Amino acid sequence: MTIQAWTFLISRNQSIDYKTVVAPDFISKAKIRSLLTKATEEDFTKGERITVREVKGSEVGNLTIVFRSVKARNKDIGEQGDEVLKDPFGREIYWVEGLVFQKDLHEVQHKVGEVHLEQVHRELQEKYSEFWYEDRLSISHAIDLLETTSESNNEFSVLDPLVIARKLQLPEEQRRKNYSSSKPVRRKKMFRGIWIVIISLLLIGISGIWLNSQPTSICMHTTQVLPIEFKDMSEQGELQRGNESSSADDLAKSPEAQSPAPTSQTSSNPANPSPSSPEVLLGVEGLTQLRKEHETASIWISGSLTVDESFADQIREEIKEQTEKQTIDRTEITISLDVKDSSKLNIKNHPIDFAIALLENQKEKITSGKLDATIVEPILPEQSSCKLRNS
Repeated sequence: MTIQAWTFLISRNQSIDYKTVVAPDFISKAKIRSLLTKATEEDFTKGERITVREVKGSEVGNLTIVFRSVKARNKDIGEQGDEVLKDPFGREIYWVEGLVFQKDLHEVQHKVGEVHLEQVHRELQEKYSEFWYEDRLSISHAIDLLETTSESNNEFSVLDPLVIARKLQLPEEQRRKNYSSSKPVRRKKMFRGIWIVIISLLLIGISGIWLNSQPTSICMHTTQVLPIEFKDMSEQGELQRGNESSSADDLAKSPEAQSPAPTSQTSSNPANPSPSSPEVLLGVEGLTQLRKEHETASIWISGSLTVDESFADQIREEIKEQTEKQTIDRTEITISLDVKDSSKLNIKNHPIDFAIALLENQKEKITSGKLDATIVEPILPEQSSCKLRNS
């Protein structure tokens, strides 16, 4: 006898974080691919044991999911060798592969075994290869599996059922309409951020007018670009403590710490940041530190961040409402979600004060990324050898 099932795969590649790479056609059509990520996240890296979980109350009905976690290897993307694939930070990449049944647990538990998951693995390799090289997501269609006959070989680790509140797995357009219960709190935070941005822009504008009215007090501008890295909170804390320690040692040993250095007329090389800046700036704290160290400068932020997928919709709405109000010196300010990866934020020419206001309450939801801060600040005549301009 046979039993009908659909294959699925959750993994990542070099540029896109973990998400549902292959989903059953009926789940993809309902736009609830993230349901599979939610159902498997509690058993994500538990080795190659087989796990089963029921999903109750989903938009496509009750489901049973049978899956296991394995490490992705070279042969899974069509290359030679059996080495484990790694992400840009050197961490091993996992596959969560399995089968989705439109049946209850008791109808599935003793009819599916490891032989079926081996078959699943082979069928998913081609689709994962497309995702690895082309960032392409795929769907799967129903297949008929031969039922196993030996119950003793079908030992599953059974997780508690996942009961879905309907609003958590609605399509994206409908989820947006159901945010009314949380809007008062969100609007309060949003307005606070907008006020901070408006005040900051007014101060920048007033400073610009004042500087333009004093042609003899400024000779030139110096520009430098500094990187700001975002990592998991635990990794970021360890790296920051290491940077603080190494920065203190370097300052104590450097000749500049004992005698004042002459001021250069240009400083456009990011490899030579000012002594007051750390070698690596981390997260929102790094942005705040940079703002404090360059109070008179105009600082613009560009780059990309990967954020928690479950909060992508919330961030998208805040971005939409805030960026509509932003126009500075006719420069287009853009911050948007990546077309290919809805959990990736692309940022271009963004004022640092607005970036801090936007990201300060989202620290826990930023998983990785890198921003470049372009610093433009005045150099006073007494700080350089340049000559005054004629008034």
